[in-house]
Parts: sequence; structure tokens; C-alpha cells
Amino acid sequence: MRRERKKEMKEIGSKVIIFENGGEISIDSNRKVNVGIYASNTPLSGKIGFQIKPSECPLGIGTSSATSGRIKNYSGHADAAVIIAEDANLADAFATRITNEVKGNDVEKSVQRALEIAETLEKLRSALIIRGKY
Repeated sequence: MRRERKKEMKEIGSKVIIFENGGEISIDSNRKVNVGIYASNTPLSGKIGFQIKPSECPLGIGTSSATSGRIKNYSGHADAAVIIAEDANLADAFATRITNEVKGNDVEKSVQRALEIAETLEKLRSALIIRGKY
């Protein structure tokens, strides 16, 4: 349904198309889009984000968190795992996987290890992981 709506919106001349569906976001835009990050009560929450350029569209953004939101049954400990992929469904799956990889008592190492795993995932464009101050 999202693809049909997107096609309809393009046909009527929409320049910025952003769909949110249960936390996942699809973006197709001819303008820059700023995205802020909420990561529970961490020092980075609400203070960092990223900018999507038109040349990077279309894309999907998925975010998972073991510490905030509706679902908290993760085996990992990420406050936020934000993933950009070619579509929102893939980004959501990758975000869940990466959230589950952020674990262990050494917080900095747990984030680094999960980023290294993210680098091996085909079709993943970008990953941002927050746990505490890291």
C-alpha cells in the first residue's frame, strides 16, 4: 500500500514524501530532510541526528531500542539502533538485529562490536547506535 500511495503522490507532483508506519520511516524527497534521534534518557538523546540528501532517496529508516518504546523484549541493550537501508522493512529488520547485538558490561565495546556487525549486512546504508554516552 505504501508504494501505491507513494506513486500516487509523485503523480500529483509531491516533492517530499515521508511515510511513518509503526516507527519505520520511508523517505523520498527532492529536498534535504533532517532527522532527529530520541534515545531514552541518554546524554545524546535529542542532541544528534542526520540529514538525508535528495541523492540518497528513496530510503527507509528503522529504529529499535531495548530501553524505550512499546517493545522491550530485546536480548541486547541499545538505547537506540538507527538504521538506514533501501526500504523501511529492511531497515526495521536490521535495527532489531543490531539492537540485539549491543550487549555486555563494556558499553563502548558493545557498541563497537555491533557497528562491526552492521558493516557486514548487505543493503544496509548507515547505522547509528547509542548506548549511554556512546
